[in-house]
Amino acid sequence: MTQSLRSTLTLSLAGVLIPLLLGLGFAIDASVGAALDHQFDEGLAARVRDFATVVEREPDRYELEYDYATIPEYTATERPSYFEIWDSTGAALARSPSLQGVQLPRPELAIDQHIVEDYLLPDGRPGRLAALRFIPRLDEDILPGDAHRYQDPVVIAMAHGTEDVLATHRLVRGWLLLLCGTAVGLALAGAMW
Repeated sequence: MTQSLRSTLTLSLAGVLIPLLLGLGFAIDASVGAALDHQFDEGLAARVRDFATVVEREPDRYELEYDYATIPEYTATERPSYFEIWDSTGAALARSPSLQGVQLPRPELAIDQHIVEDYLLPDGRPGRLAALRFIPRLDEDILPGDAHRYQDPVVIAMAHGTEDVLATHRLVRGWLLLLCGTAVGLALAGAMW
């Protein structure tokens, strides 16, 4: 009788605890994954906005004020990042050396609109692409009365790999599985005892 009661209690506890812990684990996993993705996307969108500040409209051309020494990820040979900037006609103003002849997609956006979306990087890694369409700042040589003639929008796109985010998510998922498995094992051992 005691053995039967113990078995019934153990099975009942397992029947309640396992689905409960699995549901909690899935909820935590989804929350952590969404938070990691959101943080990555916010950082990428901020990088695009920051990089947009290097574009200046001069009377006869665009000036791009950046130095690859300060942005080495666009010249890296391993796990590089990518960028491309286009004028209002779709002509490329600048491209990262890491693109090596490949073009990033140039999305159609409204002025001051940005997007962040999944993108398979040119080297085959999973990544995210952020793009922004904006009016570049005007050179001081452009007179205020002539400013309206130089309001052509520019589009910038940046693509970065997501392997670090995916690795972090896998690590968190592994710890969740370990913790849930340990909790179920301890609860079942306690119920049998």
